[in-house]
Amino acid sequence: GTALGDPIEVGSLRGVQETDDRDDPMILTSSKSNIGHLEANAGITGLFKCIIMGQVSIGLPNVHLKGLNPHLDTHGWPTFMINETSDLAVNASLTGVSSFGISGTNAHAECW
Repeated sequence: GTALGDPIEVGSLRGVQETDDRDDPMILTSSKSNIGHLEANAGITGLFKCIIMGQVSIGLPNVHLKGLNPHLDTHGWPTFMINETSDLAVNASLTGVSSFGISGTNAHAECW
């Protein structure tokens, strides 16, 4: 992620998800932390991570997470970033991935 991009992505996600009546917190993770930024292949790599997480109900960690971007607005919103493999609730099978291409193409996919 980036210092500017992460707060925008999290803010947009919060704007959509905040009104949902959920008890379970949302896990935010990134495939970049596991294997680096793969440029044109980054989106499909994130999609693969979402599919794997949904199939096995395991949250894959943000490797090397030491601190959060101070501009992320997560206060009062049930979400967290994981830094170790975590079991997901059985009903938490919805995952999503966003990809912002260098040419300006943006996409988002939901997997369930």
